[in-house]
Parts: sequence; structure tokens; C-alpha cells
Amino acid sequence: MDVHDAQSNEIPPRVEYELTDDGAELSERLKPVLEWEQERHS
Repeated sequence: MDVHDAQSNEIPPRVEYELTDDGAELSERLKPVLEWEQERHS
């Protein structure tokens, strides 16, 4: 799983999300693809 969620017992309910280590690595590896796409459309 690439995103971890933690729920609290509050009203209204609150959920916090954070990237897992795998998700953070995937984000770093996708940065060049996003930069390439932005260059193509600028």
C-alpha cells in the first residue's frame, strides 16, 4: 500500500493520510515524468 490512513474518534471524524516509504519512493521516481509532461505543455 502506498498511502496510510489513520482515523480518530472525533466528531466530525478526521482522517490523516501520509505516504508510506514505498509511496514516497514512487513519488520521487515519478518526478522526472511530471517534469517532462510540464515541459511538453508549456
